[in-house]
Amino acid sequence: MGSHFDQLKYIKIKNLCGRFEICWDYQSAPEGMARLTQCERLDGYVDGFIDGLLAVLEIPAKNIHRSSSSKCIISDLEGHIALKLEKLLNGLFQPFVTFDNKTQNTRSKKAAIKK
Repeated sequence: MGSHFDQLKYIKIKNLCGRFEICWDYQSAPEGMARLTQCERLDGYVDGFIDGLLAVLEIPAKNIHRSSSSKCIISDLEGHIALKLEKLLNGLFQPFVTFDNKTQNTRSKKAAIKK
């Protein structure tokens, strides 16, 4: 399984003059996230979860620049909101990243056995 750092590399928080921007891009993540976009029901679930999360955190629509559930930029946030959002997103996407790491480890073991 990948390290905690590996799981966090897809979400970034930037401090822009005292206001914060959070962005995530899991489109560059390998297979686990590809499965998310291939499964319309699962992608819809994740998209709906994110919509609900942003509504609960009262983030204005004008601050949300989302191309999909796996790629988004949210600007003009207070620091504590950005950190809370990061924590919740990590919890949401972590199973996909974990699945991907397990898949890669299994393939590596199978390749080593074949040699």
